[in-house]
Amino acid sequence: TDTDTDADGDADADCDITGVTPIYDALHGAGNTVLGANPYADGGLSAVIAAAPEQGEDVEGEWVVTAATVVAVGYAPADTNPDNIWFADANGVVRTFRTDPGLVLKAGDQVSFTVTKLTQYFDTLEITGISDVVVASEGNQIWMLDGNNTTVNYAEHEQNIVYAWGEVISEDGECGTGYSCYTFNYGSNSQNLRILSSKGVIKGDCAQVAVPLGYFDGEQLGVDDLDWFDWID
Repeated sequence: TDTDTDADGDADADCDITGVTPIYDALHGAGNTVLGANPYADGGLSAVIAAAPEQGEDVEGEWVVTAATVVAVGYAPADTNPDNIWFADANGVVRTFRTDPGLVLKAGDQVSFTVTKLTQYFDTLEITGISDVVVASEGNQIWMLDGNNTTVNYAEHEQNIVYAWGEVISEDGECGTGYSCYTFNYGSNSQNLRILSSKGVIKGDCAQVAVPLGYFDGEQLGVDDLDWFDWID
C-alpha cells in the first residue's frame, strides 16, 4: 500500500483498498449503501429536473416531490439544519444550495417537499426555494455509483454520489478561499477533487471518497463534508 509521502508518480495500482473499511460503511453503517444499482422509485423529481432554467437564470413555481431519499448532506454543526442536501429518486439527483429545509435531515431519510425556486449555476441545477418538508421514514438504503468499475461523466451522472478510491496525482493549487484542488485518478476516471486546504492532501496520497459529482469549470468531486474523504494507509 502507498503512504502519504509517496512520490513515485504512478497510477492507483499502489493504492490497495484491501482490508480498508469502505467510507460508506463508516458514514451510513454496513449494509445501508447499495453500490451500482439505483434502487429508488419515482418520487417526483422528474418535474423538477424538467423545469431547469437556462444557465444563470432562476425560475419560480411549485413542484411537489412525494418521495425522495436524502443521499447526502453537507457539513452542519450538531443539531442544526443542513443547507446543502442531495435528494434522489429514480429520475436522478438534485441538490439544494444554502437553502434551509426547516428541519434536520440526514442521509437515508425519505422525504416529501415542495420546490418553489430553481437556479442553474455553472451547469448545476440547484433548489434554492423549498417548503413543506416532511420526513416519511428513516434509515433507507442509499445508492452510490461504483466509480472504480464505471466510466463516470457529468452528462450521465450529474450529482450522483460516487464512491471511489485512487491516487492524488497532482496538486493544482487554490480554488476558492480555504480550498485546494487536486487531480484524482480512480479506476479509468480522472476528476478534480476539491477539499479544504487544511486537510493536508498532497500528491501521491491514496484516498477513498464518497462524493457527489458536481461541476464548476469542469467535473468536480467537491468534499462538502470531510467525513466524505479518508486516506488509505
